[in-house]
Amino acid sequence: MSLHKQRIRLIQALIAGNPAIFSNGLHGTIQTEFSEAYQVRRVRSRQRRHLLQVVHSTRALDSALRVFINYHGCTSAQSLGGYLWSLARHHSVSLNSQLLTQDRRRFQNSIVDIRNRFLHEAGSYPTTDNEINTLLAEMQDCLVVVFRL
Repeated sequence: MSLHKQRIRLIQALIAGNPAIFSNGLHGTIQTEFSEAYQVRRVRSRQRRHLLQVVHSTRALDSALRVFINYHGCTSAQSLGGYLWSLARHHSVSLNSQLLTQDRRRFQNSIVDIRNRFLHEAGSYPTTDNEINTLLAEMQDCLVVVFRL
């Protein structure tokens, strides 16, 4: 099994094991988005395949964080970076702690800024499978840290 597929399955297991997300009607859609991030491996054009992997995986993460934040009554945000800020500044009684500043910065740099570069700069694409695997590893770490709050 490829590293890419292993990461996707682990992320899906993390999401399935979180009651905030599992109990939401978007659970299946989020899981499908992550599956699509793997299924596009069949796209012949490397640039297109990598860009689709970024799109599908970050849409799934975006939705998962939004559902988690709403479930816990945190201030609603409208973007991936906004969700990280919300988790760093929340006053929810159902969470034990806030996202640490260094974690928020790390995920901002390693996920949000990377996603924004590829989606908002014409001609910008991940160049290797390793870049996608690194992005997925950061998403996995983000979910682990957030689900521990």
